[in-house]
Amino acid sequence: MSNSDSQIKKIGAAKSTNAGSRRSDGVGEDIQSDNFRAEFGIRLRSARERMGLTQDEFARLGGVQKLAQLNYEKGERSPSAEYLNNLEPYGVDIHYLMTGIRPSKASPQSIDIELLAIIIAKIEAALARLGPDSPQNFKAKGFAIALLYQALSTIGKKDIRTIEEGAEVAAMGILDDSK
Repeated sequence: MSNSDSQIKKIGAAKSTNAGSRRSDGVGEDIQSDNFRAEFGIRLRSARERMGLTQDEFARLGGVQKLAQLNYEKGERSPSAEYLNNLEPYGVDIHYLMTGIRPSKASPQSIDIELLAIIIAKIEAALARLGPDSPQNFKAKGFAIALLYQALSTIGKKDIRTIEEGAEVAAMGILDDSK
């Protein structure tokens, strides 16, 4: 047996040993593995049922046919990135579907109350300036506040000019939606 044949056998033995040590929850597994697909399918079905949708309705949200949805839920096929991307705007937690791990809830200590108060005040001021007779669309206003807060927190920008510019854009979006 040559030296390279010996090395190939060692690599093969190491791969088969490591294959048995994978986690059983699907985390860290190859998207094509049977275990990942089975775990993903269970989580996907749970998400669909939580939303109260049929397989056909959920499939349409993802941009696929009912048969593809059925195969995803049964663990017979892996989803495409496009399918997952199509589901996200409907509130489907893609991170959870892929990993089985739910993000921890934000604690009151993790929210920058001062930043949030400034954002609310600036959006209110921009709305009053841009449309003094605008309808009070609380849902749109709340969504705009949340998005601006998330964006500013993510990029770490807390200067007043950036907040005012973001509030202005958000206010214009709210007014455009109310027309």
